[in-house]
Amino acid sequence: MTGRFRIFIIMALASLVLSYIPEAVTAYVLPDPEARSAGLGGAVTALAQGPAAVFFNAASLPCLSGYHLQTMKLSLPGSDSFSTCGYAQRIGSVGIGVLERRLALRGLEERDGNGVLRNVFNEDIIDQAIAAGMYLNDNLSLGATYHLWRRNLGGDRVRAHSFDVSGRWDIQHNLQLGLVLGGLVSRRSGSAALAAPAPAKFTRIGVGWGVGTSLLAADFEQYQRRKWRLKFGLEIPYRNVLRFRLGHREDNWTIGVGLTLGKTVFDLSVQDNLPGAKTYFSTNWSFERLTLLHKLARRLKGKIKRPKEKSKLTGGKPAKSSRGEALGGFPAPGQREDTPKQLLARAKLAFLSGDLFLAEQLCQQVIIRGNEVFLPDARILLDQIEQIKLVNNVKTLVPTTRP
Repeated sequence: MTGRFRIFIIMALASLVLSYIPEAVTAYVLPDPEARSAGLGGAVTALAQGPAAVFFNAASLPCLSGYHLQTMKLSLPGSDSFSTCGYAQRIGSVGIGVLERRLALRGLEERDGNGVLRNVFNEDIIDQAIAAGMYLNDNLSLGATYHLWRRNLGGDRVRAHSFDVSGRWDIQHNLQLGLVLGGLVSRRSGSAALAAPAPAKFTRIGVGWGVGTSLLAADFEQYQRRKWRLKFGLEIPYRNVLRFRLGHREDNWTIGVGLTLGKTVFDLSVQDNLPGAKTYFSTNWSFERLTLLHKLARRLKGKIKRPKEKSKLTGGKPAKSSRGEALGGFPAPGQREDTPKQLLARAKLAFLSGDLFLAEQLCQQVIIRGNEVFLPDARILLDQIEQIKLVNNVKTLVPTTRP
């Protein structure tokens, strides 16, 4: 039994024990923080992307590439509203992110003596979360999330704190397993007359499977001591521009569509499992670097003289292949790191030229970046490389007969 498998077994056993601990606080289950997850029926524990990973699975944050900013708006009846805003990025092998979910309930309205409308009933439920995740090895990552819950009702205010731990195991390049243990620590402070919005203890186990360019996902979820619930979803892309989604949870079907325009993704989903809540709309912006900070760094780099790195193999010059690239498909010292699009283009060229090792290394880099636009093409190219390797191995095992 490998070490990473032992970690998942321990987390699974802990989830079973924690699921039978009685709860003494009121559970608040807010809607999904993005339209993509809503379109998949919420089954994204193993396939969390962008700032939404802060809520679904913090162990997916190290898989990000570049910087991600996300906003979401959910339609609610009357003057009620639910919105989210989040940011996430990766620093080395560590991914960090912040996310805020805000539910604003506005009840009855009446006019005062001056004829101005005012709300008689105002309630705000806010979840502010910060998360971090890191790789333990090439296939296993762990994460943790801290939640600060606040509930404001009129003049009364109350706070609660909770803590989640999560894990993600990339069994293969097209098969992922996720596990989240939520609400492990919960404390409240504030008005004693108001119930705290602390979430219940929950356990989520998810699996994601890539079939060609499509994605299949399933989650098993349990809140408090209730029975386990099944959620599943399907995503089918069309020319890397449109993504059609279908999901199911709690006897309700959800549908959604995603539109990718460059590095901006627009998601829309419709569901009927919430009273009066029908339509999710979210936007996700991703960019390789912060422009202003990059310009400042370049100015500082020009003023500070740094010693040039030398290669021991080439007598002080960067080692390059026959195509002028760094050996192993990685940028040479002092060169700028390639984008996932450039890496995938170089992988295709290496595949066509017969350099399967370089093509495989470049595809692995694209998958590690976690860019959903180029992931399907990288996985297809990896499958073709594996088939060619298998054929070559069979040819070497069959002895040749002389006439």
